Amino acid sequence: MTRSQDWLNDNRGGGDTYDGVEFPTIGSGARGKVMEPAFVAVTQFGERLCINLQTADGPRTWWVKPGPQAQALSKGLADAGAADVETGADMAVAMTGEKDTGKGNPMKLYEVRYKSPAGQAPQSGTEPDLFAGLG
Repeated sequence: MTRSQDWLNDNRGGGDTYDGVEFPTIGSGARGKVMEPAFVAVTQFGERLCINLQTADGPRTWWVKPGPQAQALSKGLADAGAADVETGADMAVAMTGEKDTGKGNPMKLYEVRYKSPAGQAPQSGTEPDLFAGLG
């Protein structure tokens, strides 16, 4: 490692990060077990909540953006009766659609499913296999 990489690793204020979860198309995303407590990282784009998931393809980091991603995470946690992201929880996130904003690129819409390590099932009454094809 370089000295700058060492410094960044010592001072970024969080855990490890891995290849990011990508959302290139509707239905894309990831599912897996939360590996460690979520942490905030400061990026060139501002603060992001980082959630490390152990997926079938290896560890992935979801860099949660403010707006639709944060709203989907909040809803997923609320539907599961959870107050926060917990280590050992099952989580799935997917881009579920797009919304025309009249500004060129459409806004991506997301959905999050969360099951706490205590095993409480989601209370939303929605289809539990929505993310069966992910990760």
